[in-house]
Amino acid sequence: MLAKFKQLFDNTQHAAVLALCLAILGIFVGLASMLASMVVAVVTIKRGAKAGATVMVWALLPILSSMVVSYFSLSDIYLLETIAVWGLAWLLFRGSSWLRVLECLLILAIVVIFAVHAIVPNLTDQWRQLFSAALGSSFVSSIADPGFVSSLKLATPNIAPFATGIVLSTLVFDIMLNLLVARALYIWLYRKQPANLDILQLRMPMIYSLVWLILLAVGLSTHQALVLDLLPLALPMFVIGGFSLLNAYVRLNPKRWVILIVFYVALLLFLPIAFMIVGFAGLLDSFVNFRRIWQRSKTFDSAVS
Repeated sequence: MLAKFKQLFDNTQHAAVLALCLAILGIFVGLASMLASMVVAVVTIKRGAKAGATVMVWALLPILSSMVVSYFSLSDIYLLETIAVWGLAWLLFRGSSWLRVLECLLILAIVVIFAVHAIVPNLTDQWRQLFSAALGSSFVSSIADPGFVSSLKLATPNIAPFATGIVLSTLVFDIMLNLLVARALYIWLYRKQPANLDILQLRMPMIYSLVWLILLAVGLSTHQALVLDLLPLALPMFVIGGFSLLNAYVRLNPKRWVILIVFYVALLLFLPIAFMIVGFAGLLDSFVNFRRIWQRSKTFDSAVS
């Protein structure tokens, strides 16, 4: 079984066909599109940019074909996501750290926000109109509880200033999850030794947290649209850092694995609250550096700091 999987990713043509089939299936089932991007990531991590680009082109054929006869829409964000996955997977192929990968991804998101604000005038008003039109549609009225729709309409003025940042933050989470799973699959397929613990060392530098806190203060005091849109980008940064911290603690304290199970169950049941807790842990860790404290107190193995 393992040998067949290796042959699949070692052969560019086979991997390209698999990515194409998954991309076509992704038109009807969204998860398949993510799997197609994952095939691109695994091939790139294993064999480099050229082989990954070949597979990527085949994975993008359905979207490119639809754009010829249609127009670019939010559903075609898969195009940009797959290109980003390929580029970041190439960084992993070259030995870059997860922190560097996340930094590059966040820089891209920041550039997109600046570009969107420069191109689209009155972006916040545009989002308000889009939300109002969507919530007032007959489709939403037929599938959603009227009370829930009314609550969303009331919340629209507060959500709209952050909407672009929220969309891009969701995309950052999706790309990072794709890369993490692809990297884990690559290690399972091609390496016998334990996985690289680099992801368990992912900690946000203190300067990033200070800049975000300054932006938070400026945004809330001035209500400047661009600053407010940048604020949600900190969510994936701190949440991923918090997940890294939690998994590092349990990975190096195997007897406390129950903590990890309880947390992931809570994550499924109370997603927003769990995200806030783990995000705050990631923010706090950037100032405190819990790993260093645990090492000094011999909580961790001295080999990991």
